[in-house]
Amino acid sequence: MQAPLSSVDILFLSSDEHILLYRRQSEPFKGELALLGGLQQSHESFSSAIERILKQKAGLITRIEGKKIWIQDVGECSLEQVKSYDSGSDVRGGNTTLFLLQTDLRTADLKKHLSPELELRAHNAVPKLAFDHNAFVQDYFYYFKNKTTANLSQNIAITTDIVLFTIQNQQLKVLLTKREKEPYKDFFTLPGGFIDPKLDLDSAAKSILKRDTNIDGVYLEQLYTFGDPQRDKRARVLSVAYYALLDSARVTLFHSTKYSQINWFSLHEVEKLSIAFDHKEIISLAAQRIRNKIEYTNIVFQLLPLKFTLGELQKVYEIILGRSLDKRNFRKKIADLDMLVELNEYKKEGRMRPAQYYCFKEHTRETLLNVKSWI
Repeated sequence: MQAPLSSVDILFLSSDEHILLYRRQSEPFKGELALLGGLQQSHESFSSAIERILKQKAGLITRIEGKKIWIQDVGECSLEQVKSYDSGSDVRGGNTTLFLLQTDLRTADLKKHLSPELELRAHNAVPKLAFDHNAFVQDYFYYFKNKTTANLSQNIAITTDIVLFTIQNQQLKVLLTKREKEPYKDFFTLPGGFIDPKLDLDSAAKSILKRDTNIDGVYLEQLYTFGDPQRDKRARVLSVAYYALLDSARVTLFHSTKYSQINWFSLHEVEKLSIAFDHKEIISLAAQRIRNKIEYTNIVFQLLPLKFTLGELQKVYEIILGRSLDKRNFRKKIADLDMLVELNEYKKEGRMRPAQYYCFKEHTRETLLNVKSWI
């Protein structure tokens, strides 16, 4: 099996916070604007990949020394690793690491050293970008930058909201709670709340989930940072959303005094419910993310018992994707992925031929399969 793909993306900022963008020349997202970036070769360090990308995409000759990057004609700039993300909407799979490259030059001066096909856009006026690059920009300016340079008089609060998916009665369902208090009394919401300032984001999300639902020990992955100024009536609130898949048969729910109800709802039911804040948008984005991820990871293991039949596995894929799959083709593709182990056990169902049980080779963590759209 090939090594998982890794990408490097560069948030190249002028001193007046304009972002350098280029128009992609190849698929995926050919013709669309994007941050400077590209695949990291297997033999490359981050520094080597950044130097190559800046030369190829922007025609800039560079040299990196620690957290400083020297760019011919532009001068010395600062370089900082911001965060690693899963590939999101990139069908090639893998992970991407975002770097911040900051120059002391203003936009007008920086343009003198760049190819005319490159564009500089104000960070708060960036158009729709390829991949998940809008999320990367928003994450940096709404969270990472504020964390170090925020004006405290802004009084920005940070919350976390958690999208939990399961499969019940042949449907993909999401866990929702019903609020006891204003704002949005009697509306449904995702489990979540204001974070404990003493905890990092991941720990805060796990703590809130345990406190409010009794769910513990699930792997939470960051989805997106939501920062619309009007998303919460009480204050300027940012929400760092997480998502996870789980087998609901393995958990026993309870709800805290914050909620009058907690239950699993199908995505069709969610459309008819009164949902607070921007939680419908969060749920929709999370559902799309898992539909993408099942094509290049073994993420479905989180929804299945430790042993299952191929028919049960196919049904999970069909439920998540919302369409039927050809049985013979599905089984061939699953075999090609080499992610299952045959068990010497069989499931007897009426007069039908007993179905063999399987388990995942990795059933305790998510692993990359490194395939394109094969389903």
